[in-house]
Amino acid sequence: MKAELIDLAFVTAEGGGILKIIRKSSDHFQGFGELYFSQISYGAFRGWKTHQEMESFVFVLEGGVSFHFFDDYGACYSVNMHRALDSQEALRIPAGVNFGFKSNTPDGAVLANFANIEHRPDEAIRPPLKTHACGWEK
Repeated sequence: MKAELIDLAFVTAEGGGILKIIRKSSDHFQGFGELYFSQISYGAFRGWKTHQEMESFVFVLEGGVSFHFFDDYGACYSVNMHRALDSQEALRIPAGVNFGFKSNTPDGAVLANFANIEHRPDEAIRPPLKTHACGWEK
């Protein structure tokens, strides 16, 4: 299973617009556990992490974020995201996917995670950063 980009619906309205992130009838809705924001300093790497149960539905509120993923066979891939109001995209990260992320904008970034379960410290596996380089520089 891999992470996938989801196109979001933007509705033009008088005096602005509405970006629809998720609704109960969305194909990618997997339940609601919690919604939280992560602040990411420029160049700081957050990861590696493998959620065993949590499915994350993430979108960028400010700045830009580079996500990196690796599978159990050592194959790597990445996804770059920018502010959801501009890109109109979110990222679905299924449980069992190994990932990490960092801000790629000088002022840092803010990421939102709409998770299907509440965070539990024992739910995620955190392999050491040096275990899976995948092109990341320390």
